[in-house]
Amino acid sequence: MAITKLNRYSLPTTLDLSAKTLTLPSASVTAHVTQTDLSELETDVMILGLHTATARNSSETDLSSSHIIRFEDDTQIVTETTGDRNTTSECWSSVVETETSIPVKFMINQNGANNSTTFTDAIGTHSIGVNGAKWDTSQYKFGSSSIYLDGGDWLNIADHADWNYNNDSNGFTAELWFKQLGTTGEDNYGNAPLFGQSSNSSNGNPRNVTWRADGDTIQHYHQGASPDGVSGDFSGATMEDGNWHHLASVFEHNSGNGKFNHALDGVWSDNPASTYTPADIANEFKIGRAQSSQGVAGYFHGYIDSFRITHKSLYTIGSNFTAPTTAFGTTQTTITDNATGTLITTAQTVGSAKTSCSGVLMYKDAVGTNTLGTDLKIYFSADNGSNFTEAASYTALTPTFNSSGVKMVKLGATTVTSGTQVKVKAVFANQANASKKAEIYGIGVNY
Repeated sequence: MAITKLNRYSLPTTLDLSAKTLTLPSASVTAHVTQTDLSELETDVMILGLHTATARNSSETDLSSSHIIRFEDDTQIVTETTGDRNTTSECWSSVVETETSIPVKFMINQNGANNSTTFTDAIGTHSIGVNGAKWDTSQYKFGSSSIYLDGGDWLNIADHADWNYNNDSNGFTAELWFKQLGTTGEDNYGNAPLFGQSSNSSNGNPRNVTWRADGDTIQHYHQGASPDGVSGDFSGATMEDGNWHHLASVFEHNSGNGKFNHALDGVWSDNPASTYTPADIANEFKIGRAQSSQGVAGYFHGYIDSFRITHKSLYTIGSNFTAPTTAFGTTQTTITDNATGTLITTAQTVGSAKTSCSGVLMYKDAVGTNTLGTDLKIYFSADNGSNFTEAASYTALTPTFNSSGVKMVKLGATTVTSGTQVKVKAVFANQANASKKAEIYGIGVNY
């Protein structure tokens, strides 16, 4: 060691240690080191990864010490019990929505320009005759316009087998949304015809017509059917209140002798026909006009938004339902309520044994509010699912993932049985489409 100068404390100001080894006690080092918590950084990286995977429509993304799972397809699902992936929303839930094609025979669901008199059958089978009716953009239930009938207007379509309730064994449903403005055009009985078959003269026979009879009654007359009249009473209803109402007239086939009834806003009338045998009527089909039994023409005054005839009983008579929340189409969504459900993801192989997992959950309270740890639980496993351990904690993160209500939750560091095959399990409880429905959109796992 070369000492070049001594200060007043007799300590060198220059030390040459190039050929020496300096050893410090470990306690001298650790006493001055603060442990760094990287969990927040890991969470931020995981959130960024989930956003990136979503933007790229990726079902999975692998990082050096983490794995991102999304439900673009089924590749990241190894086990699912009483639940399924929603292919439209790209999420997983125990409340399953199944969309299937239905045999729609006639449908008006376009959004016509204001005052336009062009009406089109969306199925493409029928030509529609226009008698004063027009599109109005000031009123609509869905889309941007509805059909306006002034109490003397109507639409007519030529006779066809599609109007026959008994055409095939699947049943029959005629439905529409309507908004009545007043009594202008009603027949001598005070009825406002909504739809059906009738002639334009005499008593209109042969007839198969559905009227709005008064504020709480739908009247149906079907000449040759047994019974030939079915009155739908809706105690307490007010169809003349200026609001939109959904009406469905349904025939359940049952070998041609099934039930027939009307449902108003998803509620069935008080007096269905328990056995109903329809007849085939040879007359044109009209919307907004019909002849009364005394030969007086009746008309509907108001708006109609969407009209559909389907050769299937779309709604089960006697079981009230939620009226459609979207414009009519050629598919039907069936809801299957599963109170519980379990999802297990595909194993992710890692390079070395892991004993701890954490992560970020993307989920949505589609209906009601789910309590994490009760209604929805997340579990980790590192030994290929032989042992699962519930996430140590659930911490809400802000902001939400997107504007549609998908939330983010930090899943706390969880000790797991050592292994190299990482899986995640989601367990649903207390689920019901009407009251509580959780949807999982993605899971990010740190290990």
